[in-house]
Parts: sequence; structure tokens; C-alpha cells
Amino acid sequence: MSAVEPTDIQLATADELSDLTADLVELARHEPLLRRLFAFDAGIWVTLQALIADDDDLLAELRALEAAAEGELRVMWSPFPDGVNGSGFGVITFYLEAIHWHSLALYNRARLLAQR
Repeated sequence: MSAVEPTDIQLATADELSDLTADLVELARHEPLLRRLFAFDAGIWVTLQALIADDDDLLAELRALEAAAEGELRVMWSPFPDGVNGSGFGVITFYLEAIHWHSLALYNRARLLAQR
């Protein structure tokens, strides 16, 4: 039995999801979204739409990607053990089941939460 090859639309959508989620963890303007994510207990999956409901442009972009993928992008965080980067980090996991797309990001949660 051979693996099912992704469609061109799925590949393009995966690329756009990668760009979107990279921006979410890299750009300072998205820190309110990350604060909302970190307010949830570690390991709790939430829809990305729920975290960005107040940003109409971002929400429209996400909805278009989810429609193309025929699925819903979910996100959660988990604590990351102290390592070479120090302590206070978390791993953010993005997952869209319909196309089996995922992305991980290491994020300095302690720095963000200390900025209050």
C-alpha cells in the first residue's frame, strides 16, 4: 500500500501555515495572542481562532487557510526543561489534523510574562 501524496493545494497551504505560525511567535505585535495561549494550562489544545478573535485581518487569513485545508488549526503549549537557553521556556505546538501539518516553536515564556 502506498502513501497518499499531498495535493498542490495542501502543500501550498502547509507553506502558508508555516509562514503564519512563524510570524505569530516572532513578531511583537502577536504577543497578546501568546499571553492568551499561556493563560491556559499546559497541554490544553485550543483553536487558534479563539486566540485571535479580536484581530479581523489575522482571523480572515486563518479562516482562508483552514478552508483550503478543510480543517481547524489547534495550538497548545508545554513546559520545556531547563536547557542551554536557560529556564522559563515553553514549546508551542500547532497542529492541523486534516492535512497532518504541524509546527513546533521554542518560546521564552518567562520573558513574555515578566513584561506585564
